Amino acid sequence: MSNLRLRRALLAGGVAALLTVSVAGCGSTPGTDSGSPTPSPATSESSSPTTASGNTMLTMSVQGCEGCTITAIQVGPKDNYLPTPFTAAGNVTSGQVSLTVPTKYTKGMYFTATCTTGQCNSSNAQPVVVMRYPDVAVGADVSDSVAAAEKSASMCWAGTTESSAMMALTTTTFAGKDAQGNPLQSMRIWASPQQEVVPGTDSNTYEGGLGAQNYLHC
Repeated sequence: MSNLRLRRALLAGGVAALLTVSVAGCGSTPGTDSGSPTPSPATSESSSPTTASGNTMLTMSVQGCEGCTITAIQVGPKDNYLPTPFTAAGNVTSGQVSLTVPTKYTKGMYFTATCTTGQCNSSNAQPVVVMRYPDVAVGADVSDSVAAAEKSASMCWAGTTESSAMMALTTTTFAGKDAQGNPLQSMRIWASPQQEVVPGTDSNTYEGGLGAQNYLHC
């Protein structure tokens, strides 16, 4: 996806509409050891996961956003939109959420975070999970300080052909400003370890995070 297309999708809410949240349970300090094993990148050897059949059970550990809703979204590629976008959502409970998605839809899938209070939005924008920063290796862990300094990122998961996959997400809140310069709390959410992504899908970030007001394609 080009940077221009993503910027147009986000323009209505201004720069600070990218990622805004002020909610209890969202924004724990990253890096706390939960005691669970670190998942490996949820990728496969296949170069064309869209041909896979059946479903994939995707299990995510989510640090710092208890009670948030994680939504998997697939709208299809630019030249072949799905008649109806596919979505699957689940609430983070005890730091984990599981989603069942068609395996053929995993390539180019992206994920958003919302809160039951509605406070994960700012000017109708939702935080979008960063799957990989371009200068960070697949499988590498990413600290909050590294994430905050990144200027571009991809949300577009490369997908899998497997019936199950795991990934770990980290969230943090930080002080920001809205389009009028007023102070607000913003959120970024990223995969750590980093995931394989669809090539050529990097977009500009806001303080290391991504966000969207509309359905996006990879």
